[in-house]
Amino acid sequence: MTSLSNPQVLNTQVSLLREIQHLQTAAQLLAIGRPERARASEAALDLAKVREALLLTETKQLLQRWADTQHLPKAPDLFDHGDQLRWLLKNRA
Repeated sequence: MTSLSNPQVLNTQVSLLREIQHLQTAAQLLAIGRPERARASEAALDLAKVREALLLTETKQLLQRWADTQHLPKAPDLFDHGDQLRWLLKNRA
């Protein structure tokens, strides 16, 4: 039984992935054409790094495989990293 098979652990990992993705997007948006927002952008990236440190190795390994699944007919176009993790766990061989 993996730790991601525990619903509470999985939900925490999904939430972390979504927060990381949102913070990275916010950092990109803050940096676009606004040099005065560089500190805010860096702060968002720092927060994302803190959350990345909380990700399980299993979570990181599964997400690295996401690109490999895109050629499969049953692989959906999921842009949310949390949904990608859930799909990978559900469809794991």
